[in-house]
Amino acid sequence: MKKTLLVGIILGFIFGGCSGDGIGSGGGQAELEMAKLDGTPVTARFSGKNRKKNITFDHAKGNIVLAVYWSTSCPPCRAEIPHLIKLQEKYRDKLTILGILVEDKSKEEIKEFAEYYGMNYDILYGEPNYIMADAMGGVRGIPAMFLYDKQGKQAKHYVGLIPPEMLEAEIVKLF
Repeated sequence: MKKTLLVGIILGFIFGGCSGDGIGSGGGQAELEMAKLDGTPVTARFSGKNRKKNITFDHAKGNIVLAVYWSTSCPPCRAEIPHLIKLQEKYRDKLTILGILVEDKSKEEIKEFAEYYGMNYDILYGEPNYIMADAMGGVRGIPAMFLYDKQGKQAKHYVGLIPPEMLEAEIVKLF
């Protein structure tokens, strides 16, 4: 898997340039296909320049999107799960939470983890997640959250544990 990731990064440099983000550094549009844990594809569409891209997700049209980068071995990531579950339940018609895993685990291991914790939001896994992390501006630490408004414009970016009340208040502002 790491060998394939290295090839992907090299191809990103070739097609996107050294200062690119693997999605292309110029204006215009690009897209990246990822996979939910249930196998359903998720397409992210990027528009704009460099790392200030607007990102929309085909399956979340009209919703606010909270993209959460996480790992099963990260204690703060695990600590956020109960609150993310509550947010997804409370705002299921207005909010799409994407748990974007940045860890090499088998699909079975991830499913078992998600079932144990009762995760009710979309979990994305696989190598495209690393390309997505770079396209969103880079993930320097986890948990990391990117909050997007209904039009796909980034509203907030957090690294580390965020007080649940603060996160919910920022989400509600975007409704």
